[in-house]
Amino acid sequence: MQLMRVLIGKPTLLDVDAEDYWDDSDSYIVRINVHSKFFEQGKTSIAVVIRYASLLCDVTTVVLTMKNSCSYLKTMHYVLPVEITEDDWLSDVVTPKYNASVGSKHLVNLPVNYRPPSIKGIAVPLTENFYNVDPSKPRMRDYFSGSKTTGKYKQCANKTTRAQCKCTSNMKVSFSVAFSDCKEKALRMKFPVTKLPIYFTVEDEGHSQNMTSPYFITIIEVNNRTNWKVSGPNITSSTIKMKKLLEDTLTTELHNPEGLTISITGSELFHFRVSTIPGVSFCNLFDEFQIYVDDAPLAFPGQYLISTITAVLIGGIVFMAFILHVYEIQIGTIMQRLKRNKVASKSSFVTVSASSSESDN
Repeated sequence: MQLMRVLIGKPTLLDVDAEDYWDDSDSYIVRINVHSKFFEQGKTSIAVVIRYASLLCDVTTVVLTMKNSCSYLKTMHYVLPVEITEDDWLSDVVTPKYNASVGSKHLVNLPVNYRPPSIKGIAVPLTENFYNVDPSKPRMRDYFSGSKTTGKYKQCANKTTRAQCKCTSNMKVSFSVAFSDCKEKALRMKFPVTKLPIYFTVEDEGHSQNMTSPYFITIIEVNNRTNWKVSGPNITSSTIKMKKLLEDTLTTELHNPEGLTISITGSELFHFRVSTIPGVSFCNLFDEFQIYVDDAPLAFPGQYLISTITAVLIGGIVFMAFILHVYEIQIGTIMQRLKRNKVASKSSFVTVSASSSESDN
């Protein structure tokens, strides 16, 4: 005879299996196993209806509240390719000295009121995000109407000085676009950035582990820059299935976090945002990282113009040397003749001047 019955308020949120039995001591036990469905967040109730448990009521009910939610301590983090301490990020030194730490040599100070380039060029920033903001100084590269009508301060909105922005140390160290006004330094890489490995970790209640499948991720550039590419190992069957499942909701490419590399062919600052897809965790995990590409060659057509002019000059010199060699023209002889002619012309001028003076007398 069943003495207890288990009811669930929201069957689409949880899978509930109940097993009842009598143990060796003639105690009636109900074992309830609860599993989430597709890591969907929400709250529901589970009612345990107990018959003959009370002399006053026909039925006694125990109601349990179950909640699917993200742990407050669960986060994902981008792993820097070099170890950089907090002191390196917060240091006021613009140019690291010869005895500076390894981490500080991989950092670059961002210009004041800096905005990354757009698809139209370095001199035409169009992003809304500013970096290293000082409201008392003019906006950088604010030449064209498109640049003048875009860009908004966040932490420094309606402020007149850098001090009024009240940037804390955590804000200066953070990669979040929400604190870009306070960001003073970025990770520096030399051009070109080719297949730079990128790694992520998942931390939960003090435990850290490398991010692997099924934590599939998407990567976007928050300033709408396009000259970068993320590549990884061969696509697995699980990745293909997830792409088909989420192709209607995802607008960006899906990646397996294992063995990812990034290549960048542009210059200056790139700001990336990495997010996990829904259905792999109760948490909407995400993180951001920045890479400043330095020592990039001149943009087209500057490099080609300089190369062309240099080639023409060298070709002209070679051609002149060839002509002088063929016609056996001696530069030294020509210079001596010119010098003699110049001296002779001066002597004749002096003689003519003296003759004219005598005739006047």
